[in-house]
Amino acid sequence: MTVTASRDEGCMLAAWLVGTEHLSAEHSGEICIFEIDAEMIGETTISRSGIKAHHDSRLVTDLAEVAVPLDAAEPHT
Repeated sequence: MTVTASRDEGCMLAAWLVGTEHLSAEHSGEICIFEIDAEMIGETTISRSGIKAHHDSRLVTDLAEVAVPLDAAEPHT
């Protein structure tokens, strides 16, 4: 996947693998590949990555902030 983050205030670039809620809201957890808020973009970009439990009692939300040595406002793969 090649993406380019926006520096526009309030924007977020993200990719998630989401659960499916067609059987139950408890299946709503997601794997957050990355989330990058506009204000976190610079020569080094801060990205969040991890698990979001939402309503899935089998999961625990566990996100880490990771410093990525690139300017996410430029195309990157």
